Amino acid sequence: MGGIGSARFWTLTGRNPSRIPARFALAESTLAILDAHLENNAWLVGDRCTIADLSVFGYTHAARDAGLDLDRHPNVVGWLDRVVSLPGYVNDFIRYPDNARAGRSRSIYD
Repeated sequence: MGGIGSARFWTLTGRNPSRIPARFALAESTLAILDAHLENNAWLVGDRCTIADLSVFGYTHAARDAGLDLDRHPNVVGWLDRVVSLPGYVNDFIRYPDNARAGRSRSIYD
């Protein structure tokens, strides 16, 4: 999910704006593949949630932060809803803090 991850990080932190369109395109392509797979499958592998679902969920559920329109991928949205509905799901998502923005830290990315 490097397309989503990079596009999201760079968008939210104001870094590498010239590189965002390529990552955005990669993310859209990945979401289209994921959506096509989920058209006939409730989960990524097999008939229940696996580590594959949890791994891909990590960036996919935050794709809107990168400006991606998940509504264009209804099967992905349904799958995200299934993951969130699992017993024990905890939304402990924290967005990047202000010091993650370019020039506000001693990050290796600055």
